[in-house]
Amino acid sequence: MSEPQYSRWSPARLNTSSSPLLATYLVALVIGIWLLIHVVFQLRLTQLLSHAIAATGAEWIMYLLIGLSVLSVGVTIERWLFYRKHAVEAEPLKRQLQELLRNQQADDALSLAQSLPAMEAGCRGLSPMLEPGPRRHAT
Repeated sequence: MSEPQYSRWSPARLNTSSSPLLATYLVALVIGIWLLIHVVFQLRLTQLLSHAIAATGAEWIMYLLIGLSVLSVGVTIERWLFYRKHAVEAEPLKRQLQELLRNQQADDALSLAQSLPAMEAGCRGLSPMLEPGPRRHAT
């Protein structure tokens, strides 16, 4: 029985059979929206926006930009807190895992790796790598 090979992710892996289909749907969606706005409703986007600004004033655009900026800062802070909470000191962990694996304690190494607060703790690719027996690693 051959062992599965684990390779690193690369942008080339996005070129799967579903990607051209997804790209086709996205192109069709953009063309459909353009046809709806431009041809069916006979609206030009720049004309529509200039009429909206002339009728309502430009003040609402500033409020929109301020609101989106506040939202952006909020999302940035939330992501920073999330990644800070799930951060792990890599060097001590690396030494501990190397020591466990050197002493043939794969089960302890696996349980240590899965008990981490980091996102990588639930990595499904870690379990087959720690199973005993010969393995081939992808380069």
